[in-house]
Amino acid sequence: HVNDPNKARTLTDLKNDYFLIDQATNTKIPVTIDSKVREVRMSGRAQKQMIAPVYDHYIAFVNKPVVVKEGSRVTVKVGDFKACGLIVK
Repeated sequence: HVNDPNKARTLTDLKNDYFLIDQATNTKIPVTIDSKVREVRMSGRAQKQMIAPVYDHYIAFVNKPVVVKEGSRVTVKVGDFKACGLIVK
C-alpha cells in the first residue's frame, strides 16, 4: 500500500531493474515476462496517474522452478530501493 507517493515513484520507474531475492539461496528472481502481457508491471501514463496513497501496487515475479515458498524470507530490490527480511505469505 502506498503511504508516500513521492517515495513510491522509484518502484514504478521503468528504468529500474526489479528483483525478488530469496535470502536462503541468494537466488535473484526477475519480473514476470509473458509473451501475451509482456512485463507484468505498470508503465507509461498509468504509472504517473496511479501513484497515490489510495492504491496498492503489485509486481509479479517468475518463481520457476519454485524457489520461494510460503514462509521464505526475501528481499525486494527495485533500483536503489531495497526491502529486506520480508516473509512470503
